[in-house]
Amino acid sequence: MPMKGSKLFWRYFLYYILTLMIPLSILGGIIFHNVTNMLMDDIIETNQNMLRQVREIVDTRLDEIGNISFQISSNPNLAPHMLRSSAYREMQGKYELKNYMSSTSFINDILLYIRGEDIIYSPYSTYTVSRLMQTKYNYLNWTTDELYETLNTLTIPEIRPKEDVLIQTGNTTVDEYGMISFLVPIPVYSNYSYGTLLFQVRESTLVELIQDVLSQYQGSSIILDRKGREIASLQRNEMTDIEDIARFAMSHPKGNSEIVRLNGHELLISVVTSDKFGWSYVTWVPTVKIMKEVRQNQLSALIGLIVVLVLGCCLTFYFSLRLYNPIRQLKEYAETKSGKRAGNINEIEIVRQVITSVADEKTNLIRQMENSRHALKDYLLFKVIKGHIYDLEQFNAIGKNLNITFTNPYFMVAILFFHQVEKQVPFHSEQIISLLENGIFGQFEGYAKESMDSNAVVLLLATESDNTEFIKQRFMLLKEWIHTTMQLTVTIGIGRCYREMAKIGKSYMESLTAIQYRFVLGNNRLILFSEIDNKEFQVTDYPEELLDGLKAAIKREDIEAIGEIMQRLVSKIQQHRSLFMARSLSYDVINTIIKTVVELNETQLIDIENLPDVITLMELETVQELDQEVSKICQTICDSIRRKEENQSELMRSILEYLHQMIFQPTFSVAVVADSIGISPSYLSRYFKEQTGMTITDYVNMLRLKETEKLLKESDVSIQEIVQKIGYYDVSSFIRKFKSKTGLTPGEYRKLYKI
Repeated sequence: MPMKGSKLFWRYFLYYILTLMIPLSILGGIIFHNVTNMLMDDIIETNQNMLRQVREIVDTRLDEIGNISFQISSNPNLAPHMLRSSAYREMQGKYELKNYMSSTSFINDILLYIRGEDIIYSPYSTYTVSRLMQTKYNYLNWTTDELYETLNTLTIPEIRPKEDVLIQTGNTTVDEYGMISFLVPIPVYSNYSYGTLLFQVRESTLVELIQDVLSQYQGSSIILDRKGREIASLQRNEMTDIEDIARFAMSHPKGNSEIVRLNGHELLISVVTSDKFGWSYVTWVPTVKIMKEVRQNQLSALIGLIVVLVLGCCLTFYFSLRLYNPIRQLKEYAETKSGKRAGNINEIEIVRQVITSVADEKTNLIRQMENSRHALKDYLLFKVIKGHIYDLEQFNAIGKNLNITFTNPYFMVAILFFHQVEKQVPFHSEQIISLLENGIFGQFEGYAKESMDSNAVVLLLATESDNTEFIKQRFMLLKEWIHTTMQLTVTIGIGRCYREMAKIGKSYMESLTAIQYRFVLGNNRLILFSEIDNKEFQVTDYPEELLDGLKAAIKREDIEAIGEIMQRLVSKIQQHRSLFMARSLSYDVINTIIKTVVELNETQLIDIENLPDVITLMELETVQELDQEVSKICQTICDSIRRKEENQSELMRSILEYLHQMIFQPTFSVAVVADSIGISPSYLSRYFKEQTGMTITDYVNMLRLKETEKLLKESDVSIQEIVQKIGYYDVSSFIRKFKSKTGLTPGEYRKLYKI
């Protein structure tokens, strides 16, 4: 709670009460005054939307009648001469009419009349005009003569509004329906008409179409034709004269909503008219029903306003207290630091004293910032690269105190990678940055910062032009200047030039990519990201066959094949200038060696821990360095295989000699080998596994596969003969085993490696 006599707090409270209550009261009065209008507008808009939906539904159905009329007039099976030609053609015509009627649920019946005749065709039968009126449709207000005359003289489509029609539904049953008749001369809109179509639509069908849309509507609805005649109605209010409603609708042909007083009742009438067919869709509802809802909403708005005002008072007291408390605490803090009571000194004066103290501290901080200028500059440039500062005005405003500003319109990033060689001076990034920023940029505005790479410097530049040749020329001069002044060789990766400062981060990523391409393009170069040809570095063929061959050669411990394949892989890397291809092949070569050695359980062949890892491969700067690493790995594997062969014991030599003698015999078995050497089969198997890491059976299979590969390469002997020579009986079983080991069938292997 505020202290006694704290006038400042009560001033806060009174000020915020007035600030809050006056606008809230005015706003509440406006809301309360206008709530009726807003609710009425909402109700009117809802009515208009419902009527527009009804209009779209009915217009779509009326379009169906027009489309069917055009289709019938162009249907050769319904041409007069076809219908007259035979009973079969007449039946075919009825079938066509039935198809048209089944295509829509809107039409109750379709009747086709050929002028000059006394026959009307329907989908189910044929009638004379008089018989149709007597047995099928008995119009109470339309005589047979009038119907006959209309059918023969109609020149434009005509609609007869809803009228009562007696329809015979059984032999003796007659029902009365409200029926709407659509008459269309055919061909449609032609100077010469040979017939007339009569479409029958029940009022109930039209009502069913619209009642889903108007089901929630509390008032009445009616559809009028362009002459104001009733077509159909829904939930008609008996207290209202339909003629009055029709007159209102006809006087508002473009559609409207108004509150009108008719026959002592105040009604909200809404009208929407179809531009296509001229029908008017009308709804009306007594305003008494509407105002009941309006009054309920007015009461809710009044209660809400009172709640807001009460809550506003509470919040005002709370926030006044919150705003005053820091001032009170600041005053108490000042009294504590000074060691004496402030007495009757105003809290604002205490605040002024505190602000003065803060200003003094800020001055001290500025002096400290001057002493940390280099670190602040580096941090500012880092934020620009990261995209945290993307507006030139913002950058210049922040960098002004550090003397870091840009005035040129184009921005770019370059990375300078310095190469350490003999007789060169040691790399000192701060010294190089200082030299770079002391006026050597020429027409560039630029600033340098240390890179995460210990041998690199990042340049943020602004230039007057984004011309590539101009940029290359300036960087060539910079490169020569560095070599002359610093005795250093440098590779420069340059990102693209952008108009927006927000894209400096993108240019930085492009310069990183460009500097990485020294791996395939070489050192001491100028590499522009914009000149890296994507097609030139596109991977076209990946040497999967060579990697599979390397795996097979390691499994066979074939030193000659390993060396040959490794040379071909290095050559393949050198042929492709693609950074992606070079890196990927490097990883796959190492990965293939490790996987094969582990699969064979021959980890003694090579120290896997000493193989280059991903980080080591990424640090390789050129393909030549990669060649040296791959050659070193190849030599290590071959030397290990030779040492393994030299260290085999006499017993092992005896076993191997006998195996090589018996290996291609069909009767070969471990028991026969053990008996010939004079040891037990179990000891032979265990000893052989300890010495070689594989079973005798696996070793024999490997030698047989080697012999098979040799015969496939060096001879034209059939595969069946080769299988017999190496001691197998089942050709298909051997082919499966050969493919599981090499990844290729014998035939595919011969095509790939045939000398």
